[in-house]
Amino acid sequence: MATPDVSDPVPPPPDAGVAVDLRLPAALQAAPVARAAVAAVAADPLPPHRVADAMLALTEAVTNAALHGEPADGAVHVRAWVSGGTLVVQVCDRGRGFDPQAGERGARTGLGLGLGLMRALADAAEIRARPGAGAQVLLAFRP
Repeated sequence: MATPDVSDPVPPPPDAGVAVDLRLPAALQAAPVARAAVAAVAADPLPPHRVADAMLALTEAVTNAALHGEPADGAVHVRAWVSGGTLVVQVCDRGRGFDPQAGERGARTGLGLGLGLMRALADAAEIRARPGAGAQVLLAFRP
């Protein structure tokens, strides 16, 4: 059996319907489209200040995927759902990937600040990436 790619989406739990499922062009213009779609879902379980946190972290994740991911399929995949009152946001690309530890230390093309920012804003954050195998960011926001 083949090992799943790190960029393969994590399925939502059975009790949570996928509220947002987008395949966007890997371009900076993807961030506002993703924000608008996810904000509509986030507004129900989260107070305004947590929605703002989620939107900033989402913008970082989508922008990183578009600018640094260089996805082979030319797309950034954004999914979001609510489960147990928690907003879960997932951003995937099938691009060049990276070493998450090196990225946080600033060894990549960018300054590496976005990964730390996402972790600081979310209640839980998982960043799965591997050089040559794409990247996935999974963020959870509680009220």
